[in-house]
Amino acid sequence: MATLAAPPKSPVDIVTLANAKVLDENNKEVKVGTLWQTHPALFIFLRHFGCVGCRAHAVQIWSERAKYEKSGAKIIFISNGAPQFIKAFKEDLNILEAPVFTDPTLTVFKSCGFKRGFLAALGPKSLIEGYSLMKKGHENKREEGSGDYWQMGGIVAVQTDGRVTFHHICQSLGDYPDELENEKNTHP
Repeated sequence: MATLAAPPKSPVDIVTLANAKVLDENNKEVKVGTLWQTHPALFIFLRHFGCVGCRAHAVQIWSERAKYEKSGAKIIFISNGAPQFIKAFKEDLNILEAPVFTDPTLTVFKSCGFKRGFLAALGPKSLIEGYSLMKKGHENKREEGSGDYWQMGGIVAVQTDGRVTFHHICQSLGDYPDELENEKNTHP
């Protein structure tokens, strides 16, 4: 693997991210840096497995995956709940082929500079967005062990050489960019 260094002004600690370990649905550890060794990775960080906004976003991204993967990038979801929630998450959302991992230690979330706190998770914007998503039929399946309710998510694109080319920090529930695809940001 090439020497990793964060780009100037990037809040992502790429070395910590590369060396962090996430768990798959079988509780097997996977080193995050191996997930971008052979192809660029578009990491979608989810608040927790029950989060109504994250569930809606996962369905949207996975349904549009061809658009994001056409240049060889791979979409990878990372949450922070217990590994046993992964299978039900994938089944509930009908994203069975999606690579989904978890980091209950929050190391990968911290290495990407994602927010954590009461106001971001339950502030006015989050409450309005959550209500709107539930009215549209999305479910909030918050339950013990599904993840850290105060942890916010985001999006990070990493190239095979470890360069971070796209980074979005969610400020509230449902705060995702309308369009992720940008040739100079998410593709080699």
